[in-house]
Amino acid sequence: MCSNHSWFHHFSPLVPPIKVVLGDDSSILTIGVGHLSTHMYANGSSKPVVLQDVLYIPDLYGNLLSVFHFAWHGTEMCFVDKGCLVLDQCKDIICEGDLYGNLYIMQMVTIIPDSAHIAVLDCFPTEGEAPPETALITETFAS
Repeated sequence: MCSNHSWFHHFSPLVPPIKVVLGDDSSILTIGVGHLSTHMYANGSSKPVVLQDVLYIPDLYGNLLSVFHFAWHGTEMCFVDKGCLVLDQCKDIICEGDLYGNLYIMQMVTIIPDSAHIAVLDCFPTEGEAPPETALITETFAS
């Protein structure tokens, strides 16, 4: 679950939004789903990883990983003492985390997608013709 829309590489809105029940029995709305690119850190090195089916929940404080979701996709999580390890399908350690309070904080960094400036045209100019005024107005989209 992620509360930062700008981190998504692929995004699909959910219509209607879906209610998610949190650990304290409160509920919050998820309004989209997509993919995040990350670097996960373990054993002093990083590995690029794409997190799939990430819920976009703008009112969520922070970001959460689902142990169930990782297990469902063939990834193992090991909890030992005050540490946590994420192992891929080959049993290689791809991420480490440490216990802080009652949460495991994972060592990972989100890769923010580049954005593109796209001109919105009502019609395409013919050769030699100046672009219409609307071509000077751009919108920014995440790639």
